[in-house]
Amino acid sequence: MNRLILVKDAPEIGLKGKNRNRFRQRLIQNLLRAAELPPDRARDEPGRVYLHVSAEEMDGVLDALGRVFGAHSFAPAYRTEPNLDAAGEACLRIAESTRLENASFGVRVKRADRSFPVSSNEAERRLGALLLNRFPSWRVDLTAPDLWAHVEFRHGSAYAYSSLDERAGPGGMPVGASGKALALLSGGIDSPAAAWMAMRRGLSVDAVHFHSFPFTGEKAKEKCLNLARVLSRWKTLPVNAYVLPFAETQTAVAQKVDQSLWTLVFRRMMDRAALRLMKARRYRALVTGDNLGQVASQTVENLAAMDAAVDMLRLRPLIAYDKVDTIALARRIGTYEISILPYEDCCTAFAPKQPKTKATARALEQAEAALPVEALTDACVNGAQLYRVRPDSVEEADAPDLKNA
Repeated sequence: MNRLILVKDAPEIGLKGKNRNRFRQRLIQNLLRAAELPPDRARDEPGRVYLHVSAEEMDGVLDALGRVFGAHSFAPAYRTEPNLDAAGEACLRIAESTRLENASFGVRVKRADRSFPVSSNEAERRLGALLLNRFPSWRVDLTAPDLWAHVEFRHGSAYAYSSLDERAGPGGMPVGASGKALALLSGGIDSPAAAWMAMRRGLSVDAVHFHSFPFTGEKAKEKCLNLARVLSRWKTLPVNAYVLPFAETQTAVAQKVDQSLWTLVFRRMMDRAALRLMKARRYRALVTGDNLGQVASQTVENLAAMDAAVDMLRLRPLIAYDKVDTIALARRIGTYEISILPYEDCCTAFAPKQPKTKATARALEQAEAALPVEALTDACVNGAQLYRVRPDSVEEADAPDLKNA
């Protein structure tokens, strides 16, 4: 009998038909990377991944697996010979480890190996009787017991684990299974939450931040890079964070465009620069933290007018959230405390006093006619800085070659 970690796939992966193997291989790769384990420490069976870890590694690996998208749940488990005697010994160990008194319990048996000679119901009865014999003060409850002892009979082995030890995974799809996306990362509460939700759907997300120095200080950039550090823990890979200079663009807009349209024109200029970056680095979509009706720029009319500037796939995971939902999500994923630090982003530094709520694409195009749009976009893209962001480090990399983007 030995200990390992049993990981259950998100049920959605099992519905992928001929593509299932590709999704599962991505999940296994991400599990190993998050746990910092070599490939030979994982074993793959339909719907399950088994990670072989030492006692010293167990707690750290369990903590890391809670941030791997595509994992439905996971638990430390005993692996035994595929017979009732060995499985019963594992159940006894599980029960003894709980140190419960006068507890209620139930046994659930799954026979993935249909050649196993005992039915699931009969195996549950026998294992339950074994536990009652050892713990006579316990009682059976098959509705809501204090403890479920789970036993799975699979080809060549049996696995036993406790409901008290099983942890919920984040679900979703494995990061990377849906391709690459770029996320606008402003520094507020919404944008990192949107990036997280995109990763949960299998997108490998990198970030672009528009930095308006000297109107915003270095602390604003540092704040966004720290948000990217949190996101990298969920991605299980470094986040490439592109920081683009935006002060020249904002100065030109403030001089040439009616104040009520500033935010909308800023966003259209950001989109143009982001599209150049996406094409150069082969990102498939732009992820934004827009939320319908939350602020003046996010009315249906204004969203449509902003979208008309460029032809790209734009994803808005938070579109139907209210602020309470988003704050709860930000707290859960670990970005909230960073997002509320009092450092202005580029748009709040140039917030109009009376923003337009129902602009049209034509009105924005007319306003932009006074601007050197291509020259400003060139300056923004060509001034990009690139940072490789990991959970415990931020390293500036060579500037990306985007001059022909």
